[in-house]
Amino acid sequence: MRKGSKVNAKLKITQSETTNQEEVVVRRREVDEAGKFLCIYVTMKGTWKQEVAEWMGKSRQFSGKVRRANFNRTCGIRLFSFLWVPKFRYSAGVVGYSKRQCEKIEKPVVSACLSASGSTKSFHEV
Repeated sequence: MRKGSKVNAKLKITQSETTNQEEVVVRRREVDEAGKFLCIYVTMKGTWKQEVAEWMGKSRQFSGKVRRANFNRTCGIRLFSFLWVPKFRYSAGVVGYSKRQCEKIEKPVVSACLSASGSTKSFHEV
């Protein structure tokens, strides 16, 4: 069996309606290395580790901002559904998150938003 080479691939691309052929170098990636395409990190293995890590960081950042801000109860109630849900779920339909991964990502945000709304319920009671 022949092993694949470690060199980058060179492609000749012809733009429509021109005869110029532009040579483009496509960087070779390892199977576990996630590339960012269409705003999500995708690996060849189909794992979403890097995407989950990216959203965990965004989740912590968002929840930190919610905690530092002094929202009234009305704003606190609406933060999750009006700001977080559209932001997170935009890519969630494409990404194959498990239920556990979704809960892990959303837990800090839900906790901060419940706290901002004056609720005493925990994440698991919602």
